[in-house]
Amino acid sequence: MQGDDNPVPPVRYKYDLFLVHSSEDEEEVLELAERLEEEHGIKCCYADRDFQLGKRVMNNVEDLFKECRHIALCLTRNYLASSWCQHEQSMALGKATENGGQGMIPLLFSGFPESDVPPTLRAYSYFKLTSDPQSLAQLARHIKGNNKEKSVCFGGNL
Repeated sequence: MQGDDNPVPPVRYKYDLFLVHSSEDEEEVLELAERLEEEHGIKCCYADRDFQLGKRVMNNVEDLFKECRHIALCLTRNYLASSWCQHEQSMALGKATENGGQGMIPLLFSGFPESDVPPTLRAYSYFKLTSDPQSLAQLARHIKGNNKEKSVCFGGNL
């Protein structure tokens, strides 16, 4: 038996982060993706750039979720009003469940009140993105898995 001689290799992902967002927030989310990539080396999956042309949108989302280490739910009022975002959120929750609760990051954009976090996401720790320049750096460290600072919020008490 070779079980111990052949350890399972770590999963290699094409992307570090998939950004689920409302099209109404596209400009802000694209800026976030560009800054994460350029300033912090985080490879983001972004629909307008990374979806395969001619492929059903749902299939693009399903396939790309599998290629992303984390899925960020970009929480804004527009996100909450979008039925498409709610559908992608359900898919992200499914992936998080398959991964033992890991890989999904509720991301509260600046000005989004904690009290508006949907009940289905309150069991997950989340990150509050602010205008503080260190906020983006802290998020990047979390995505890379090497953050030692207290910057994660816990939603269970909302």
